[in-house]
Amino acid sequence: MFQSFYKGVATYNDNLALIMYEDGIEDIVMHVEEMAMDATFSVVPAIFELHLTIFGRFGDNFLPMFHVLMTSRQGELYTAVLDRIKSQLPGLDPTIVHSDFEVAIHNAIGTVFPSARLLGCWFHHNQAVFRTIQKRGLRGEFNKPGSVFKLWVRGFFFSSPFASRQD
Repeated sequence: MFQSFYKGVATYNDNLALIMYEDGIEDIVMHVEEMAMDATFSVVPAIFELHLTIFGRFGDNFLPMFHVLMTSRQGELYTAVLDRIKSQLPGLDPTIVHSDFEVAIHNAIGTVFPSARLLGCWFHHNQAVFRTIQKRGLRGEFNKPGSVFKLWVRGFFFSSPFASRQD
């Protein structure tokens, strides 16, 4: 079974990534117009730094299509991974790609899928804003009933990902 799931290695310098996906996905990916990417760091074997999951949108749901174990977060390794997947599945050409706000993955997406519209993930954005609030010691002010600070953060920072670049 593993032989049919494992699709190869992408490398950059001394870093590598194991790429995995199901056989038969070729007929499916050509219909995927929207993708999302997310990485997990705490549940990978010790020799890897992250597990990257690439999802495809099918109707109202995002379903996992590709699993990648990577030894580094280097942008060039992300690019090598996406290049390898695209060369194996030339029908994959999304018009929209969602990801967190990591610059390395944004650059890789722009390189491999230059015509795709790149959208940051609202969840990751809000998570980063709230971490900053905690780090600055403002959690108490944020949690006060009727807090003007909370209204301001929600109105400005939590909604800013929806603003156009011209705004």
